[in-house]
Amino acid sequence: MAKVVVKKFGRAGAKKPAGSVKSKIVVGPDGRRTKVLAIDANSTTFSEDLHLLFVKNVEKARRENVKAFGSADRVRVR
Repeated sequence: MAKVVVKKFGRAGAKKPAGSVKSKIVVGPDGRRTKVLAIDANSTTFSEDLHLLFVKNVEKARRENVKAFGSADRVRVR
C-alpha cells in the first residue's frame, strides 16, 4: 500500500524580510496601474534598502531591453 504524504507546495522561506521597503500600486493619469517601491530615509537599513531598489531597477531595465532590442545590455546601432 502506498504512503500518503501531505505537504504544502511553495517556496521555502517565502516570508518577506523585515525592512523599510514599501510597495504601492498607483494609478497614473492615463489609467494604467504602476507598482511603486519606496524606502524610509530614516531607517537603520537604509543602505541595504537602497541597494535592493537599485538591483530591482537594473533587472527591470534589462528585461525591457530584451523585449525592445533582443539583448539585455546593448542598444541597437542606427
